[in-house]
Amino acid sequence: MRLLRPAPLLASLVLLAAMALPAPAAAAELDIPQLHYQQRTLPNGLQVLSVEDHGSPNVAVQMWYHVGSKDDPKGRSGFAHLFEHLMFKSTRHMQAEQMDRLTEDVGGANNASTGDDVTNYFEVVPSNHLQTLLWAEAERLSSLNVDEPNFKSERAVVEEEYRQSVLANP
Repeated sequence: MRLLRPAPLLASLVLLAAMALPAPAAAAELDIPQLHYQQRTLPNGLQVLSVEDHGSPNVAVQMWYHVGSKDDPKGRSGFAHLFEHLMFKSTRHMQAEQMDRLTEDVGGANNASTGDDVTNYFEVVPSNHLQTLLWAEAERLSSLNVDEPNFKSERAVVEEEYRQSVLANP
């Protein structure tokens, strides 16, 4: 008498069980409301998309830059991520960490991320702080202070993040 090996036997049982199941029901139709937005391009090339929604007293701002880790110099990774961090440091008219003060001190939040081909920054604040927030975004884009102390401190932070999330990934 010949015995079947466990793997082929298990595969046969799974196939038989799958054939005995009823056909899946058709997916329910979803009624997704159309998103109404405005799009324009400023004279400097900045593309602006806006959606007005009065369902919340807050406003969300996102800035997306078409630069990421793919733009790092060959053999030298981490520059896009480093500049993501530097954007939270000082500018000509803002002190270091002032972006945190402009968001968190009014009950909002901010963060950023760097991907292969994009770096994005986002903030959520009460809507009466929108003008200040837009000014701060323009300020850090046009007047970022990339000095030696800022560079060294943020390089150390990015290196530690690399050690924790890549080299010692749980």
